[in-house]
Amino acid sequence: MSYFLSDKPLQTEEIIELTGDEARHILLSRRMEVGEIIEIQGPDQKRFNAEVVLVDRKSLSIQALEEIPTPKESPLSITIFQALIKEQPLDFIIQKSTELGVDKLFLFNSENSIERFKEIEKKLDRWRKIGEEAAKQSGRVRAVSIEYIDDPKDIYKLASELDHIFLLEPLTKDRFSTWELSSQVNKIGILVGPEGGFTEEEVVEFSKIKNVIPISMGPRILRADTAAITSSAIVQALWGDV
Repeated sequence: MSYFLSDKPLQTEEIIELTGDEARHILLSRRMEVGEIIEIQGPDQKRFNAEVVLVDRKSLSIQALEEIPTPKESPLSITIFQALIKEQPLDFIIQKSTELGVDKLFLFNSENSIERFKEIEKKLDRWRKIGEEAAKQSGRVRAVSIEYIDDPKDIYKLASELDHIFLLEPLTKDRFSTWELSSQVNKIGILVGPEGGFTEEEVVEFSKIKNVIPISMGPRILRADTAAITSSAIVQALWGDV
């Protein structure tokens, strides 16, 4: 069941007023009425069953009834490094990576990136809202964290904090099933190219990362969004909680 968000902490039996975008969504999209029960989550990620006790044109009041359990985050922290691609498939990556329990998504420009987004901060706000909606629909307590890397060289520093980082490279022979990683591995990165893939020079440079593992996704060339989502699902299934 999907839930809604409150910008105020919740306590049992407390009545709070919801306003703004979330209230509009509840009132217009869900057409909630007094007496209905909804799930609502506060900024502390505590979730409650709550009863709608008052409905107005632009706001509604709810009373928290009881705290309810939330799904646990995966014990495996997955970080995707995604070269920028067109906006629609990127939206899809954000939605599905949130559903799959991906922890972080870093976006960057590579040589073959067609899109070079201007006003990146506005884009980040929009992408974070997409992730937030995906989290609410999937029941996850939070969305994937999204950041933009201005200099691809920063990937080296970020990758050093991971146990392993898989470089998706069609020309290599190794697959995910080739590797039997330690059960103590809890931080994995996935480096995904744009449509057209990384250049030879980029592959050479990324291969210098100390803990990098080049991986093929199989005999078929996948779109960038398919590769990002499929690899996340595979990693989660092999070493996470799927």
